[in-house]
Amino acid sequence: MKIIVTQTMPKQALQRLREEAHGDEIVVVDREGKALDSGDLSDGEAFMRWWSPHAASEAVLRQAPRLKWMHTPSAGLDQVLFPALVESDVTLTNSSGVHAVPISEWVILYTLAAAKRLPELLAAQREHHWLRDLKLQELTDMTMLILGYGAIGRAVAQRALPFGMRIIAARSGSKNRDDGQQQGVEVVYGDAWRAALPTADFVVVSLPLTAQTRGMVDAAALAAMKPSAWFINIARGQIADEDALLQALQQGRIAGAGLDAFGEEPLPANHPLYSLPDSKVILTPHISWSSPLIEQRTLGLFLENLRRYKAGESLLNVVDKQRGY
Repeated sequence: MKIIVTQTMPKQALQRLREEAHGDEIVVVDREGKALDSGDLSDGEAFMRWWSPHAASEAVLRQAPRLKWMHTPSAGLDQVLFPALVESDVTLTNSSGVHAVPISEWVILYTLAAAKRLPELLAAQREHHWLRDLKLQELTDMTMLILGYGAIGRAVAQRALPFGMRIIAARSGSKNRDDGQQQGVEVVYGDAWRAALPTADFVVVSLPLTAQTRGMVDAAALAAMKPSAWFINIARGQIADEDALLQALQQGRIAGAGLDAFGEEPLPANHPLYSLPDSKVILTPHISWSSPLIEQRTLGLFLENLRRYKAGESLLNVVDKQRGY
């Protein structure tokens, strides 16, 4: 069979793919979806769109009428789906779970930084100030509300539970057969997460961006949070009403926010979030997913699915293109 990959795939990963895809022809396309070395895409069956521009995927789909399966290295699909792909018969798989470890660790970083007031201590260090009159907190018995109980949400819960935290995880739809597998996690469904907001010390967003989740954390949700609570977003900035969040922070209606995702990225240098005190906000450049193991995990998932595809077995991480996750 013929496998199409984008030029953005690291050389080491491409070499491993060539070694393990026994007997398969691999065609590399550039960032615009044009085949290199006079390659032919017309009979391509599988497409690995390593981190590449939107235009490359659209161009490949146009040139590969026999394409059956496309894989994306991302977990989120908001920057991957386009009308022709959604309407096609091409099976789409994503890399859900690949980034769960570093992102969940980042959430714990935010929670510890907030409880131990690390931003203020670092600011005092820069000013050569011996700051001892801070009231610090323990995570023990604090409540974390996780919006989104997928791979990342579960990994967050796994790392928060040993700190003695109470975990409430919210998911759409009805009860899933594996919802009870994490002992100590209370799972709620539909809009029930809103009733849990007044009890939460940390509200963590780990949802995909879809038509249903866009703007989900609105002014009413922020108003329901207690003044001592922190809002953490490691998913997509558009899931929260950023203006309402800014106002809640400026007016002290919530204690703070740890943000690794924004409505506009890079976050403009003149954005008012930068003007908030260190004690109220921790801003990071959408980097919580970063780890030296991501490339290995991503390729490993693709190779396992390639084996399954050839064997006629069900693929891992097949997404619903209509629902967006």
